[in-house]
Amino acid sequence: MAGCALLTLMLASSCAQAQRAGYQDTVLKIQGQIESHDLDGARVLLASAMKHYPNDGGLENLLGVVEAQSQHRDAAKHAFSQAVVLDPKLLSAWQNLARIEMEDADHDPKSAEDALRSYTHALALDPSDAESIYGAATAAMWRHAYATSLAYLQKLDGESRAKARVQAVLCADELGAGHTAAAEQAAARMAASLDLLESDVMLALPALRAAHRADILDTLLSSAHAHEPLSPAGLRMLGLAQEAEGKPQQAKATLEHVYELEPTNTAPLVDLARIALAQNDKQGALGYLAHARAIAPKDAALAYQYGFVCLQMELLREAQSAMAQAVQLAPDNPDYLLTMGTVATGADALPYLERYRAMRPDDPAGYLASGIAYLDNNHFDEALSWLRKAVASPKTAFSAHYYLGRTLREQAKYKEALTELHQADVLRPNQPEVLAEIGADYFWLKQYGDAVGPLKHALELEPDNYVANYALLRLYSQTGDPQREEQAKRFTALRTQREDRYRDAMRVIEARPQPLSGAGP
Repeated sequence: MAGCALLTLMLASSCAQAQRAGYQDTVLKIQGQIESHDLDGARVLLASAMKHYPNDGGLENLLGVVEAQSQHRDAAKHAFSQAVVLDPKLLSAWQNLARIEMEDADHDPKSAEDALRSYTHALALDPSDAESIYGAATAAMWRHAYATSLAYLQKLDGESRAKARVQAVLCADELGAGHTAAAEQAAARMAASLDLLESDVMLALPALRAAHRADILDTLLSSAHAHEPLSPAGLRMLGLAQEAEGKPQQAKATLEHVYELEPTNTAPLVDLARIALAQNDKQGALGYLAHARAIAPKDAALAYQYGFVCLQMELLREAQSAMAQAVQLAPDNPDYLLTMGTVATGADALPYLERYRAMRPDDPAGYLASGIAYLDNNHFDEALSWLRKAVASPKTAFSAHYYLGRTLREQAKYKEALTELHQADVLRPNQPEVLAEIGADYFWLKQYGDAVGPLKHALELEPDNYVANYALLRLYSQTGDPQREEQAKRFTALRTQREDRYRDAMRVIEARPQPLSGAGP
């Protein structure tokens, strides 16, 4: 009997060894298929193996690798999750799961939390594993747990800590913790590192942005670019850093190079237009935006920005055309509707403002714009109604009082108009348009002595103010002032200039694309 029992044990052991050998051989074959990029072949082997070895964590882990390499991210994450449930001590499965979770960790707090948990499990299995330590530190940094991240980094050996990507996490941690000097030291080590990559810099980007350290970002991206050309996205980031540093010419050259690399990308052109506007180069800004609109003619935002620059250049007809296109492309954008309601002339403005008020019924900006539009259309009662609503908001009170004064003057209610205008003057003193209206109303009330002071003050602030010059001419004519003849000449010249400006504002222009210099970093 003893001999039979011994024989049974020997046979069982032999079967187990054979089974293990068969399993290991299957795993090696699957790994070979993966390494040779025969993912379909690996799937076939895995399907067969899973029938023979069900609920096996190692096979689930291999399936996750196949799914990951097939760009099936969700399926890969599911397989790795199954693997760690079936085999909680499988280090590679925890690491693979963490890698998948880290793909969204920079912008998704939940993914960062999941990745940190997975790396924590991996470190419980191998506390010295450098990849898991670095991954845990990075995940903690994404969660803004800077002290935790720094503690993980301390566990790395000197050689690992010297790597640029580790210094990037260290720089972000130190900035997040408010340790400016330590962060600058980490950045200096990054910049001097021969293995610095653009991806390393991007690790620290959110922290650098939050700390407003465009100077460090410029240095790091320039250093990375010296080792290997930056991607168009990296170059654009460099250009934006240079812009933030107050280096417009360098930023312009960099962003023009980005456009040359990606001639269908409108983003650098919009950046260049913004830089041109900051330098008061409105014509240049218009050229860049013309480039962008040619690339993306159905982009409502580009039409809107183009129209906005036209307004700054007093090209009213061009502004109206561009804004109308923006509204056509994005009819439910309330900001576009409001702007179109302010630039449209005559009764054309009213439908846009009605639609705007329907979308934002409680916005005082809509009340104000509606009041002005009704005033321009000589619907004075409607204008008064909307402007009195706009008076209640501090954001629109000054303009509402001013336009109430103008509306009441049109109704020959000069005393009531003066009340509104004086309130506007209290809210925002020394505004030439307000002073001109005050002086004009005193003139119509025949209070000539009271009219002179506001009118002359308005002209001191704005010599070409049309209302003030006209009212002063009327005043001199009415009182027989010897300055009448000189004021008449001045007003005639001013009226001619005004007519010329109106013709310019209504002209149609051909906005030519801004020529690019071709220079780049």
